[in-house]
Amino acid sequence: MQDVQLVVMPQGYISQCPDLNRTCPTCNDFHGLVQKIMELQDVLAKTSSKLSRAEEKMQGLDGCYCERSCSMNGVLYREDEGWTDGCRNCSCYNGTVQCKTISCPPPQCPPDSAPAYVPGTCCKECQPVCLFRGRVYVEGDLKSVRDSSGNCLLFECQEHSMQRVENAPCPELTCPESEHITLTDRCCKVCRGHHFCVEGHSPSCVENSECVNLEAGSCCSCKDGYRALRDDSAYCGDIDECAEGKHYCRENTMCVNTPGSFMCICHTGYIRIDDYSCTGETHTHTHQSKHIHLHGHTHTYTLQARLLQRTVLLIRVKLLYLYIA
Repeated sequence: MQDVQLVVMPQGYISQCPDLNRTCPTCNDFHGLVQKIMELQDVLAKTSSKLSRAEEKMQGLDGCYCERSCSMNGVLYREDEGWTDGCRNCSCYNGTVQCKTISCPPPQCPPDSAPAYVPGTCCKECQPVCLFRGRVYVEGDLKSVRDSSGNCLLFECQEHSMQRVENAPCPELTCPESEHITLTDRCCKVCRGHHFCVEGHSPSCVENSECVNLEAGSCCSCKDGYRALRDDSAYCGDIDECAEGKHYCRENTMCVNTPGSFMCICHTGYIRIDDYSCTGETHTHTHQSKHIHLHGHTHTYTLQARLLQRTVLLIRVKLLYLYIA
């Protein structure tokens, strides 16, 4: 403790200390410090309790086995679990999804059946067939014919025979009669340019495939960067342009395959010219300017850190003095 100068004031507190250029602490300051210490002790007690409970839980986890898992299309799979995704057999290995294209052997079908694609499957399966007016139709195929009176009749292949199907009322067409198109799988005509892909008659274009309108129907076509995994292009797989040498990456780049495309990554120390090439001509100048720029930021951050450290130190000295006084 230092000798102090007592100054009589209405509040009756100590005014100054001789060796410090500051106002001496009052009783109110000391009580405030005590209050802060009590609050800190309360926070410390609560934190210690939470830490103790966390340690107990950690000890319980030591005996647990953490199994890796994989996620694909929003579905979670366990380690070593296998599943079929379109025309690929996939499995979860070490937390990574690994897929291989399914190889479809030619099905050996009996005489009254024929191989055909079934919705939801990749490979062709043997389906019942129907013989109708000299042609073979597969289960589910539709065929429209005209009777002697010119009326349209619709048939569907069901269980080895063509069964009559009731016709739905035909909508009124808004195009000229010269633009009418007659179809083989329905009795109702359509206008030229009809959008078959928006109705249920369009094929099931599933994986990386899109529906394309034709004059009298529709078909599937693989998206850019993909190739067909079966002959109707309903399932398509990614083309690895990098492995097959079908990319345009030039000097100072590395080709990286992406779904449906690829990208050219600049080698370390090179800058991009365009999407396919990089150069190192301005490497030194760019590096120096970046170094200067970063050095300036580092200097600023160092000054800010020192000021912060100094402020914290002054606060600690003040609290210590208040406690001693």
